[in-house]
Formats: sequence, structure tokens, C-alpha cells
Amino acid sequence: IEMMMAKKIKNRYKDCTDLLVDLRALKNGETPPIAHKDVFHADDLASLAAAEAAVQTVIPEDESKRGQKSAMDHLLWPPFLILAALLVLSLILHIVQMAS
Repeated sequence: IEMMMAKKIKNRYKDCTDLLVDLRALKNGETPPIAHKDVFHADDLASLAAAEAAVQTVIPEDESKRGQKSAMDHLLWPPFLILAALLVLSLILHIVQMAS
């Protein structure tokens, strides 16, 4: 995908035949012969992936919003409840008026 979307034309596939060669190689579980010849070897990438997997990372908890009210706290706010009740009452009166 990176080779198909490369900014420089010289880094892209020359034609669809080259793309098909790489796709067939991937389908057979082989390394693509055209794409990324000059980037990394598979052994380098495997050792990099193993090193990354060996590192344990802890995702810190977001403490910036502690003590702040949630959306449910705001929904239970009395003026909101009054407006919601008036909306329901208005809808009921409108339906009754339409029926008569």
C-alpha cells in the first residue's frame, strides 16, 4: 500500500504487472520481490517486533477529569427535568388537540 501511495513517482509501481507480482508473492507467504527492497530485511523486522513485544508498557490513568460531574449528573439537574416535563406535557396536549 505504501508503495502504491508513494509521493514520488519513482517510488511507485511501474505498472500493474509489478503490483500483481508482489500480491502473488504475499498470497504464497513469500516476501514481495519488488516492494521495499531497500527498506528493511525480514530478519531485522522480526527482531524489532520481538524487542517491542518484550517491553511491558503501562498506560497511565487519566486523572484530569476526576471530581468533575458526568453527563448523567447534568441530566438530573432540576431545570432540565422541568423542561423535559413541559415537553412531554406539550406533546400530550398537542395530540389531544389534534384528535378533537
